[in-house]
Amino acid sequence: MNNRGEPLVIKSMINFRNLSAIIIDPDEHSRAMVSEMLRSAGSELQVLVANASEAMDFLLRGGIDLCILESALPDMSGFDIVRAIRRLKDPHVRSLPVIVMVGRINSESVAHARDSGADSIIKKPISPRSLFDRIAWCLKNDRAFVESDTYVGPDRRFKSVGPPNGIGRRKTDLPSEISADTEPNMSQDECDALTIPTKIATS
Repeated sequence: MNNRGEPLVIKSMINFRNLSAIIIDPDEHSRAMVSEMLRSAGSELQVLVANASEAMDFLLRGGIDLCILESALPDMSGFDIVRAIRRLKDPHVRSLPVIVMVGRINSESVAHARDSGADSIIKKPISPRSLFDRIAWCLKNDRAFVESDTYVGPDRRFKSVGPPNGIGRRKTDLPSEISADTEPNMSQDECDALTIPTKIATS
């Protein structure tokens, strides 16, 4: 934390020079901006694609360490890509950190990203600070990786919003389907509070 209580970017703790990333975004300007942010931190190993089909071709080849993707793509939902990544055979690709970019953040979009198996979500327009903070957190966090019939991805058990298929066993389970906006856009701090887990006492 700095003297204003803000999280510090821990860019120096990560070797961005050896970090290979794929950026998936149909908007050429947006792709270029994210790419330039990574390059400013030393990352030269990048793949930039505009749709899901191209992305999966590269991902199947392996050798990618980080995936940053737009939630709205022309041929497939970004959340569906995350689910597809989490089902690939290559264990390295299946478990790679995934950050989803969205134009609007609310509790439903955060839940949808998390239930698809994404590591984090970030609101556009993206600043270098917020991007580096999320990359650092994704690469340094110690969440267990869960693999089951209905969900594959980072352990979600820090907030209960119901199972991925929307069908729960308890009356208190909440559905996870996306519906029309019913609340104001969330701030990035509120988003982080939902996506970054806190330790739960087990005693």
